[in-house]
Amino acid sequence: MRRTFVELAVCLTAVACVGLPARRAEAQVTNPPPQEDVPPVEPQGKHCLERTQTKLGMNQQMGASINPLGAEHTLSFYLCVPLIRKPGALFDLTNVQVGVMNYLSPAYMHQGGFVEVTPISPLVLRAEISGMTIWSLPIQSAGYYGYPSYESDHESDRTIERAGRASGWTAGMSATLRARLGRKDGPGLVILDTFLAERWSVGDAPVYYNLRRDVLAAEKDWILRNTGALLADIPIGFDYGVRAGVSDWTTIVPASGQFSNVVLGLLAVRFLNVSATVREIQPFVISGVYTHHASVSQFRRGEATVMLGASAIYEVAAFGN
Repeated sequence: MRRTFVELAVCLTAVACVGLPARRAEAQVTNPPPQEDVPPVEPQGKHCLERTQTKLGMNQQMGASINPLGAEHTLSFYLCVPLIRKPGALFDLTNVQVGVMNYLSPAYMHQGGFVEVTPISPLVLRAEISGMTIWSLPIQSAGYYGYPSYESDHESDRTIERAGRASGWTAGMSATLRARLGRKDGPGLVILDTFLAERWSVGDAPVYYNLRRDVLAAEKDWILRNTGALLADIPIGFDYGVRAGVSDWTTIVPASGQFSNVVLGLLAVRFLNVSATVREIQPFVISGVYTHHASVSQFRRGEATVMLGASAIYEVAAFGN
């Protein structure tokens, strides 16, 4: 503590001593020469869609999977405001986003809102809440399926005849750690990890099959999910590149102790600055194998899964300089 006071005293003395000659010099100059205006330093951050500006943005993703069979379209519309404009890699991506989202599949729909805060570039915090509806279709496993307990066998009895309807809500909180190692405009290594905690309240059966997470969950239940990825980021041209690597997805229902784990390979092609509105399009393919499955019989264990899709990022409007 004493060293702090000493250093503070030295600094104050140095400032005072530097200031004195300047004041004397000013007194001796009656007509100081005009000085050129120095333009302010422009922030170089990429806070909102590559610029330090407040923007309206839209994200879209469409994907389909085999094992489990399904498809989902995700759409979000948001206002992005830069958070910390101080130059530097630690703050260049900081922002606050507030928006609405819609998750739509052939058998369910979620609609709600979210708040996302990036306090430092490597960390993204997100909270969202949505109402949801599940309906039945003349397709096996498409609908609401209730069960008496977590130990129920849900491998073969998700028939068309048993499918029902239900409604409810879900709220989630997530934290994402991210980093890119390598040259700014050259090849790099992208590291991502997201932990998500969700609270679900759906239907009136003691336990039901959660279509979105492929697990059995209680009427009111927590579902935890961790998604990690290690990707090579390879620019091919100024406005396009390739990302390829491995990923691991783990989904846990703490109340039952059941969990799923999938080890995956991922390949994506990125097209950047497609137009003034379309900032990025990224088709992707993901394929892997279940090492564990959240079911009593472990019926997906050792089986393959494949996902195909594409995502897009849009800049709707920008405000300010």
